[in-house]
Amino acid sequence: MVIGRVDHRLGGMTGSARHMRRIAIVGAGQLGRRYLEGLGAVHESLEVHVVDPSVGSLARAAEVSTGHQVLTHQDPSGCPDWVDLAVIATTADVRAVAMEEFAAATQTGFWIIEKVLGQGRQDLDQINAVTIDSSGAWVNMWNRMTLWYQRIREVSHVSGPTRFEATGGSWGMGCNGIHLLDFCQWWTGETLVEVDVAGLGGRWWPAKRDGFFEPSGQLVASFSGGSVITMSADAPRREHGIYSLAGYDDLSQLSFEGLAGRWAIRQPWSEEVGRAVGPAGDALEGRIEFQSQRTPRLVNEILTEGTCPLPTLAEAAALHRPFLDAMISHWQGSTGQDCNRVPIT
Repeated sequence: MVIGRVDHRLGGMTGSARHMRRIAIVGAGQLGRRYLEGLGAVHESLEVHVVDPSVGSLARAAEVSTGHQVLTHQDPSGCPDWVDLAVIATTADVRAVAMEEFAAATQTGFWIIEKVLGQGRQDLDQINAVTIDSSGAWVNMWNRMTLWYQRIREVSHVSGPTRFEATGGSWGMGCNGIHLLDFCQWWTGETLVEVDVAGLGGRWWPAKRDGFFEPSGQLVASFSGGSVITMSADAPRREHGIYSLAGYDDLSQLSFEGLAGRWAIRQPWSEEVGRAVGPAGDALEGRIEFQSQRTPRLVNEILTEGTCPLPTLAEAAALHRPFLDAMISHWQGSTGQDCNRVPIT
């Protein structure tokens, strides 16, 4: 494994190395490292560039065994002038700026961008401008890639307006609610019309990551064909006087009911075991794959087919706009701040 920079001039590499597929991972936190781990199962030889201002994060990334050539950089200036695929795994508050800086240094064929895309409409506009000349950009709202969900969707024969309901503890509705909006859009083929946050509580709770916050209470979203999802999240648990967000896997149930009857998915975001029960009592067990397990399938498909099951940036941005507007409005009402951003990630 190589740490540092490499000379990307024509004479700086052997002929075979020049033809390696080049992947960049921008953001070397926990999620970025999961992407890096997943690249180890990509059989094609890769030249991987990991970008993060933190020396400690880069050092931890350098310890990941991938079997590929891995180079680390504190800023994008050390990257080559072309990469086949860039994965943007930063937090939402800096994502748009990080993408602009990366694009100023390197041309990119394809993009995978983490959600939440940004904290306001300006971020969405910046991200769109950065990626507009690329061959493709997708957002990692992974429900569509989940093999378990694909099986449920196939056997449930969803048709007509559908009522969705998501309930659980403190599962991070501000950060993760966008996953459920995309789930509904994918499930029904409808588009998001309205996000109603009148049922949210008056207080926002500190998230696990410092500087970010999450709401609790109830959110209702309506879609173009009459489908509706109601999301409910509890306030954080209090133990020994300390509030603690449980995380996305604290979503206890996701149900949907249409003309073909009602299905209930228990522990829908479990990485261990979940169970979907249909109207006739038929059940399908499954789980959510780890990001390191999804990555090789995702990267292989993009590099070979130029496409993937994830929502496109345009599809995801259409969900983000009304969602972010509603979140910003509620944040303003709760805090008294006059702002155009909301501190979710």
